[in-house]
Amino acid sequence: MRSDLIDIQVEDYGDDVEITLSGSLGAFQLAAVREKIDMLADGPGCFFFLNLSHAHFKVNDYLDLFLELLNKLQSQNSKLVLIFDSEELDEYFAKYRNIFEIFPSRSAYKDSGISKQLQQI
Repeated sequence: MRSDLIDIQVEDYGDDVEITLSGSLGAFQLAAVREKIDMLADGPGCFFFLNLSHAHFKVNDYLDLFLELLNKLQSQNSKLVLIFDSEELDEYFAKYRNIFEIFPSRSAYKDSGISKQLQQI
């Protein structure tokens, strides 16, 4: 699989940045995805929503990438929220379910508690 078959879309909503990652992701694409996500995490935003609903991970190396991203964003006083609603991704992230905030949508996160968000800002 070639790295140009992945899709990364970014939408900026002020303090919210939604990054949508789509495609079938294996070891070959990891470096390109890491570079792009690191660059996006350096940008403005307080809440980073990583939408993985259309991503399929063929290797577990992406878990380390997301843990590093979580650590980086927390050091910047920003928040990482994973967005997906699938059994496949539930199984993929099962080991780290208590570390990541996972919601089926950005609006579901917003509905989960506005006070959390106000404290963050």
